[in-house]
Amino acid sequence: MRRIRSVLICVLLLGDLALANSIPAWLDDAIGKHNAEQSEEGQILFVDIKNNFVWYTVPKTSESQQTEIRASVYGLAESNGYVQTQEEERVTLARPPTTGGKHTEKKCWNRSFLLDLDHGKQRMLTTLICAGDGEWLIGFRSLE
Repeated sequence: MRRIRSVLICVLLLGDLALANSIPAWLDDAIGKHNAEQSEEGQILFVDIKNNFVWYTVPKTSESQQTEIRASVYGLAESNGYVQTQEEERVTLARPPTTGGKHTEKKCWNRSFLLDLDHGKQRMLTTLICAGDGEWLIGFRSLE
């Protein structure tokens, strides 16, 4: 009985970890819709899953593009019912995966959003938008 209980606890914990390494289907659909409306240079492309974030990349055309990229990413969440949890973004360091080269710490803008679900539950979506060398790295993490 004790062994069965231990196995069940492990399965539940692994299930929670697997969900942390995923994003909601609506976000994948929204990225697909965004890509259909963009030229190749503006498309959001999957990179990797690392540190509980699902990572994407967008080619960097200029440093001034950062405001547009951040607004576009935040707009994906807001257009699907998510509400910002803080009045302003936070700037932090993260070590996102890269499409080539060494994984180094990068300057990132962080913002979290909440979505009210049924029965008083909420889902949190955290975004990281990092300045890479010639690309923007965008990370999403969803927790329920």
